[in-house]
Amino acid sequence: MNHTYKSIVSLLPLHIMLWLSILFALAACDNNHNAGQQDEVLQTDSIAKVNQELVFGFPKEDYRMCSHTVKNNENIAEILGREGVSYSSILQLVEHAKGIFDVKKLRSHKPYHILYNKSDTSLQQAAYMVYEKDYTNYVVFHLKDSLQVWNKKKNIEYYYDTVSGTIQNSLWVSLQEQGANVEIANELSEIYGWTIDFFGIQKGDSYQVLCENILADGDTLGLHRIIASRFTHIAQNLSKSSFALQTYQL
Repeated sequence: MNHTYKSIVSLLPLHIMLWLSILFALAACDNNHNAGQQDEVLQTDSIAKVNQELVFGFPKEDYRMCSHTVKNNENIAEILGREGVSYSSILQLVEHAKGIFDVKKLRSHKPYHILYNKSDTSLQQAAYMVYEKDYTNYVVFHLKDSLQVWNKKKNIEYYYDTVSGTIQNSLWVSLQEQGANVEIANELSEIYGWTIDFFGIQKGDSYQVLCENILADGDTLGLHRIIASRFTHIAQNLSKSSFALQTYQL
């Protein structure tokens, strides 16, 4: 602060100096408030992006998805040709796919999905094709601009569930009546195959099963393994634990 400014400030009446001080303080508070609002908006946007629902890694709200299955003897050129992808682009995609996915391995009845970007008002030009190789792995074809191909894996999670009941008719019916996975009946017959005749189980027999189920991108695939089980059959109390089913390729 120079001497001239000091002298001018010293000549100002006290009430004006007080008013200026209050004005500057209010301006500082307003700036802090606006900065806080901006931070809050940015934080809210970040949370929204984290929590948005994804489909094959893409924001669901940004894409319209049409699901199909590969027809008998259908190939990648026929599928993409129907979506308006040029023959030259298809050849480039096939070239890019080398070492990632053999397009000749498209299998009949396997699911695939075409994604259209909702920002494209016509929704005529496909943006991506997703081909599901198995329950957890899929390949993505980027059909616009820079043509690309890459492999992806669904997010795999596990959850535990306890199923128990007393048989009135059959084990399969008992599981079905309580909305449990009837695959448990097959697995228990394998586990106790040498100790229990499952064609001879009787009314009053009971069971308790601790299951580990598998989720892929939030969708239940089914029973992954039986961790522990107890089956009471004609006064026999039989227990088993840790049986891996290895049903799904992860």
